[in-house]
Amino acid sequence: MKGSRITQGMTSLPRVFVAAGAFVLALSPTNAFPQEAPVERSAPPQSGKAAPDFALNDWNGKRQTLFAFRGRPVALFFFCGCESCYATAREWATALPSVNTVKKGNPRPQTIITYTEMSAKSARSLARSASLSDKDAVFLLDSDAKIARDRYHAEPCPRVFVLDARGVLRYTNEHEEDAPRVASASLLVAKTVSELRAVSP
Repeated sequence: MKGSRITQGMTSLPRVFVAAGAFVLALSPTNAFPQEAPVERSAPPQSGKAAPDFALNDWNGKRQTLFAFRGRPVALFFFCGCESCYATAREWATALPSVNTVKKGNPRPQTIITYTEMSAKSARSLARSASLSDKDAVFLLDSDAKIARDRYHAEPCPRVFVLDARGVLRYTNEHEEDAPRVASASLLVAKTVSELRAVSP
C-alpha cells in the first residue's frame, strides 16, 4: 500500500514541474513587461500632419518620447557629427537666446537634438564644443539611426523639423534653398527661427 502511494506521488511529479515551469515563464522579463515595437520604415513625415512619435534614451540614460513635449513648439534636429552638423549646432547655440524669448505666459520652444550612431560621450563632447548644454536642449541618442533613417528620412544631415504645440509638422529643410549640406548653417538656423516664431502663440 505504501509502495503504491509512493509510485502515485512520483507519477505526479512531472505535472508539478510542468506547472512550475509555466509559472516561471509567465514571470520572465519577456512576458512581465511590454516590449517596444521595432522601428519600421515608414513614409516621410508630411507638413500639416502629426510628426511621428518615437522613444529614445537621452545621454543620461532617461527614456524620452517626442509626445511628452506636446504643448510646446519643438525644433527637432538630427545631427551625425559632420562639419555641417557641427556648424549648425554652433549657429543654433548663438540663436537660442532669441529663440527662448517669448511673450509672458507663452511656452518656451523646446530644442531636441538627436545624435545618430554616436555614444553619449561623443555626443556630450560635440555639444560642449558647440556651446550647448542640458539647459539648452534635450539630447537624444539614435545609436542605430533607425529613427533618423526609417521614421524621419533625415538623410543627409543636418535635418531640422519644426513642430507646433500640437505636434504637427510645420517645416523641414527639404527645399532647394535650404537643403542639407547645400544651405549654410546661418541660413538654415535663420529659417528655423522664423518657422518657430510662426508657430508660437
